[in-house]
Amino acid sequence: MRISLWIVFLFLAGFDSAAARLFETEGSDLLMGVGAAQIAQGGAVVASENGLYSLYWNPAGLSDIHENQITLSGQFNRPLAHISFAGIAYVLPYFSPFGFRGTVGISYLPRVHFKAKGTFKESELETAFLNTALPGMPGGFSGKLDSKTNDYRLGIGGTFDLLPRLSLGASIGRVKCHTLFSGYHKESLNPADIEIHANAWAIDLGAKYRLTNQLTFGATLKHINGDLDVHTVTTDTKGTRIRTSNAPFVKDISFGVDYRYSPNWQFAFSYQMLYGHYSKSTFDIRLLRIGGTYHTDSLDYHFGLIAPFKIQTVVIKDLKLPAPVLPTVGLTYRHGRTTYSVAAYIHPVMTFATHRLKPALDLSISHRF
Repeated sequence: MRISLWIVFLFLAGFDSAAARLFETEGSDLLMGVGAAQIAQGGAVVASENGLYSLYWNPAGLSDIHENQITLSGQFNRPLAHISFAGIAYVLPYFSPFGFRGTVGISYLPRVHFKAKGTFKESELETAFLNTALPGMPGGFSGKLDSKTNDYRLGIGGTFDLLPRLSLGASIGRVKCHTLFSGYHKESLNPADIEIHANAWAIDLGAKYRLTNQLTFGATLKHINGDLDVHTVTTDTKGTRIRTSNAPFVKDISFGVDYRYSPNWQFAFSYQMLYGHYSKSTFDIRLLRIGGTYHTDSLDYHFGLIAPFKIQTVVIKDLKLPAPVLPTVGLTYRHGRTTYSVAAYIHPVMTFATHRLKPALDLSISHRF
């Protein structure tokens, strides 16, 4: 038995020298977020007006929508999922007895999609992300993995006449993960086929306060009560086994400020913390986001930076991305009731995984009706 364990260990450790690895991933949970204009500002938009994308960044921002709206986003060079966000918003009638003005929105977004093949060691960045698709499976693995996690969300945001400078918002999302895996993992001596279904209800809360017409503060708390119900089916030489379990979800807290320096210039700052346990892993990620926009009559020019302060898991103590800051740029064009946005940036996770710059281009279109 001891010899067999060493054979498996050596196989896992050396597999990628015998076969090329494949690792592809995309989705909103990979540090960049959603919305071309929002990504182009480095995601520093917790306190900004974001239309339907507020369902992701801060549901209190739905209060800034004053006309019905439909929105669609995608990534130009996205190989796994062509749509990165789709949603529709409806402005509620004014409830005069309560003095409430608000908007409801629904959205779909791929949180994270993975396709991987080869050996992934426990101490690698790729494994830290791939383990989110394999709740209950510790450490590294060798084999093939295909996983999709989608989010279907309903939210509301609004203001009360008694407190017109304060906006509040909440959303509830159904998170659904489906993973197929075939190969070896740390606790298995035999190859196994594993199918995992993991579902959760995730609640997000948000608030914005307009101190002046130029200065707005924002905060959001995501993934409240977001534990996953996990259903795992394992088939190997011992037969087929079914196991159910529960996996806590990582918490996400962000604070931000939006400052309108002049009619043309707007600046924003956000600080994001993702922390807590997920299955048998722990995460502690801290990001500073900085963004700006120069407004003209029909065009907005966006720019931003993402500065990772810390990326740490239970086995990765202090991960450094390929660059100390990740720059972003973009453009928004308004034509009638339709708005078009584009963002260009370097994909941080794919850049680290492939050891070369991986540019990405996001496109968004919104129409008011």
